[in-house]
Amino acid sequence: MYNGQWQRVWTNRLFTDVKVGLFGFGWPMAPAVPFESDPPRTDQGTGVNTRAPAGWRATRTAVHLRPQQAADHATGTYYPPNAAGSHDFKFGFEWMDDQSKFASNGASGPILYRDPRRRRGDIIRITDGGHQRRLRHRWTGADDRNGRIALFFQDRWALSAKLSLDSRRPHGPPAAALPDSVRTPVVSEVFPAVTVPAATLLTSTKIVPRIGVSYLPTDDGRTVIKGFAWPLLLQLRGPHEQPEPRRHQPPHYRFNDINGNRLYDGPQGARPACRLRRRQQHHAGSEPQDALRGTSSTSRRASFWGESSARVAYVRKMTHDEFATTVNILRVGQFNVPTTVNVNIQDYVNGVTSQQTLQVFDIPASLRGQVQNVVTNIPDTVGGGDDDFDTMTFSFQKRFPGGLFFQSSFDYQWRNELRRGDSVSTSPLTADPIATGYNANGESFPTVANRQKSQNWSARFLGRYIGSRHEIGFATNVRMQSGWPYARRASHSLPNAGTATVFLEDIDNNYSDQVTIVDFRLDKSFTVNRYKFSVIADLFNALNSNAVTNFNLLNGSQFNRIIATLDPRTFQLAARFEF
Repeated sequence: MYNGQWQRVWTNRLFTDVKVGLFGFGWPMAPAVPFESDPPRTDQGTGVNTRAPAGWRATRTAVHLRPQQAADHATGTYYPPNAAGSHDFKFGFEWMDDQSKFASNGASGPILYRDPRRRRGDIIRITDGGHQRRLRHRWTGADDRNGRIALFFQDRWALSAKLSLDSRRPHGPPAAALPDSVRTPVVSEVFPAVTVPAATLLTSTKIVPRIGVSYLPTDDGRTVIKGFAWPLLLQLRGPHEQPEPRRHQPPHYRFNDINGNRLYDGPQGARPACRLRRRQQHHAGSEPQDALRGTSSTSRRASFWGESSARVAYVRKMTHDEFATTVNILRVGQFNVPTTVNVNIQDYVNGVTSQQTLQVFDIPASLRGQVQNVVTNIPDTVGGGDDDFDTMTFSFQKRFPGGLFFQSSFDYQWRNELRRGDSVSTSPLTADPIATGYNANGESFPTVANRQKSQNWSARFLGRYIGSRHEIGFATNVRMQSGWPYARRASHSLPNAGTATVFLEDIDNNYSDQVTIVDFRLDKSFTVNRYKFSVIADLFNALNSNAVTNFNLLNGSQFNRIIATLDPRTFQLAARFEF
C-alpha cells in the first residue's frame, strides 16, 4: 500500500486536497516440495494426499488490488459566508479501479495423479496452467475490474441559525469489465494457447443526488430534528467474479503408464476419461444491471433534565434492481409443469410424525440439462431484486452529578427481502443463518415465496457508577434480542430441474429463542502519582442463559438438532496498569 496527499490553503475561504493511494494484498501459495521431483498425488483408496497434492489443490495466486486516488481524489472547498445564508461548497473528481486477480499459479505443476487402491496409475487431472515464472507475463488467470470515474458537487447551506441543508450530487459511470486473458499451457498437446478477448459487462452513467436537513425548532438549541436521504451504487467486483468465463474445470484422463515410471511422458500415455460435466457460463444475451441501494432517515434528538438526552429516529433502507451472479435464464418463468411430491415430516427427537403432500412445479423436459448462466437482475418471477428495511430507534441517556451514568436504547425493524431456503449456515458461530438472495429453484414451490417478511427487535441498558472517594466502580450491561425467523426446509427431487430445497411455510411464522444477557463488572483503582493500577472482576451471562443460537432447519432425521447455544456463565479477573 501507499498513500500520498497534498493539501493547500489558498485563502481564508478556499482549501484543496489531493490524494493518490493504492491498497492491495496477494496470496502466492506454493507447495513445500518441488513438483518436478515430487509431483502431486492422491490415493483414491485411502484419500491420502502425498508429496505436493495439497499444493496442487491450493496453489493459487490471489491478488486483490484497490488502486485508487483516494475516496476524494481531488477536492476543493470554498466558503462564501454571505450568499443567502452561509455556504460551504465542496467539489472534486474521483477515480477508482477495483481489481481482483485469481489464478492457479503453476507452483505444483500442471498434473495431479489420482492413484488407485491396488495398482499404479489410473487417472490424471491436467490443468491448463503455465510456467510459474511466467504468470502475469506470458499467461494470466481471471482478472475482474470495477472502475469508477466521478465528479461531485456538495453544498452545506446554512439558511439561518436554525436550518441547514446538505446536498451532494456525484455523477459518473461505473464500469465492470474483464481484460484480455492469455493462456500458454505447459501441457500444450492437450491445451492449445488461447487468448480470451476483453469484455465490458456494464457501463452506466448516473446522477446520484443526496440531501440532508437539520433544524433547531427551539431557541435554546437543545432539540434538533434531522433528516437524510441518499442512494448508493453497489460495487460489482466481488459478485461478478463467480461466473468469470476464464475459470476452467480441469478435465480427467485415463493414464496409461507405458514405461512404468508413474509419470506422464506425453499424449500417448493419456486418453480422455469421463470428463467432469461443465456448465456453460457466459455473459451473452444479458448484462448485469447496477443495483441501487437507498437510505433515508429522520431523527429527533432532544437534551433536557440536566445532562440527559433522548433520540427518536426512523431509518428506511432500500435495495433496487439487485443482481445475481448465476441466473440460468432458460429456466426463468418456466416452472409450469405440475408435479406432486410427498414429504415425510421428521425431526431429531420424534422421528417421522406425519406426511405432507406438496404441489410443486417442474420445468419442461426440453429444458432439462440446458444451462445459460448470466449475471443479471433477479427475475420478477421470484420476487424481483427489491428489498426494504424499516427501523425505529428510541434511546435515552442520563448522567447524574454523583458519578452515576446510564444509557438505554430500543430498536424495532421490519424486513421485506429475498430469503433462500436452499442456503442456510450450520456454523455454531452463526445466528440468523438463513442467507439472503436468489433461490434458483424457488419457483418450483410458489406456495411459499422467495420473498419473505419478518421483524426483529433489540433492547439494551447500560449503567455505571464510580465512587469518587474510593475509586470503586460498578457497571451492568443488559441486552435483550428477539429470535430470528425460520421455517422448516425440505428438499424434493424434480425429474427435469433436479433437486430443489424450499421453505414449507413463511419464516415469519416461527422465531428462535429470545436472548437475554446480563453482565456485571466491579473494579477498584489505586492511583500513585501519575500511575494507576486497577483490578477488574467481570461476570458474563450472569443469568446463565442457554438460549439456542443455531439449529438444523433441514427436514429429516436431524431437523431441530441444536448446533449452538449461548456460552455459559463466565467469570473473568483482570488487572490494568496505566502510566
